[in-house]
Amino acid sequence: VEVLAEMEDGIVAARQANIVSTAFHPELSGDTRFHKYFLKDVAKLV
Repeated sequence: VEVLAEMEDGIVAARQANIVSTAFHPELSGDTRFHKYFLKDVAKLV
């Protein structure tokens, strides 16, 4: 498992192979970094 993001209380985003999980809703944060990461990762597969 690869840790993608951490905060004070622990891991908030991780991935294993082609599965990504988050402990937050990136679409509600106003921060686009996670979306950019996701799109860049998916573009590698196309």
